[in-house]
Amino acid sequence: MSTRSFALTAPQTSGGSGAGPISTDNANNVNVGGASPSADTKFLIVASSSDASNFALKVLQPNGSPLLIVRNDGAVGFGANPSLTATLMIGGSVFSKNSFSGTATVANVSAGVFDANGGNGSFAFPSSLGIATSSQVGLPQPLSVYGNGYLSGNLGIGTSTPANLLTIATSSPIFTVAASGNVGIGTANPTQALTIVGGTFFQTSPSSKIDSPAASLGSFVAGSATVSSSIEVKNNLSVGGGLTIGVAGIYSAGPVAATGAASQSALDVKDSLGNSLLAIRNDGRAGIGTANPQAKLQIAGGDVYVRTQGKGVVLREANGASCRRLTVNSAGVVSFSSAFTCP
Repeated sequence: MSTRSFALTAPQTSGGSGAGPISTDNANNVNVGGASPSADTKFLIVASSSDASNFALKVLQPNGSPLLIVRNDGAVGFGANPSLTATLMIGGSVFSKNSFSGTATVANVSAGVFDANGGNGSFAFPSSLGIATSSQVGLPQPLSVYGNGYLSGNLGIGTSTPANLLTIATSSPIFTVAASGNVGIGTANPTQALTIVGGTFFQTSPSSKIDSPAASLGSFVAGSATVSSSIEVKNNLSVGGGLTIGVAGIYSAGPVAATGAASQSALDVKDSLGNSLLAIRNDGRAGIGTANPQAKLQIAGGDVYVRTQGKGVVLREANGASCRRLTVNSAGVVSFSSAFTCP
């Protein structure tokens, strides 16, 4: 097929109308490839067919590179290779003064940074967002993360102003993880590895254990603690307030050390009404029925009963090294035994 070049020279008079490959009407509407111009279209191009291998329009640079191409099947390219693989292909950046609307296939969106040019955009997902998953179907929560997560700042649950790495709160902090690694329950400022402000309740079976490896011995410090079953502390138990023991009792495999003033009690066992049953002061005085013994041993509110016959009260001789036992017989006669080595 031969190629013929020609130039069009506009008429010197007002536009008229004409037919042919390029035609016009009295309104100066132009038609290319169609039967006649269209009254509602200034420049009409009719493709020769719907064959996807041919083009209805090509606008090229002098070197043949495409500026605008329209393929017969409706594919459009701006600065794109003529082998269009989508309905609209753009061989460069896209800028819109206003927003885009419509539906975009997520599979065709390449990796990048939202609002990379502006840096001030906010984005909302009205339904669900899945991360590290290849399916958006059946996401269990509005935010579903399949795998590990990384946050460079603080995370707040129930609060929009988290002051620590993790803060779970309603009106006040419930659970906090500070940058130091300390964990707080009921406080936003944990000062220890675990700081609890408020009551603490352990419900385990058969007991609660506070343990630490031998290489890193620790301690349990409590202002006050109520134990209704049992508590086992393998290192130190420091009680700054009261320690109330229930029906399970208290057992120590080693010495129980007490600190404080001499007049304070190292051990004070009370009944349900708060009356002292047995008290041992830091100065070594012991009281039965009193928390303030005035002698090495003081018994208040009751008798001393020696049930085993032949036993009694052992007294050391005032001027000797031996001891004697004070007993009483059935006639009510009080007598002392012969001297023996003091226990």
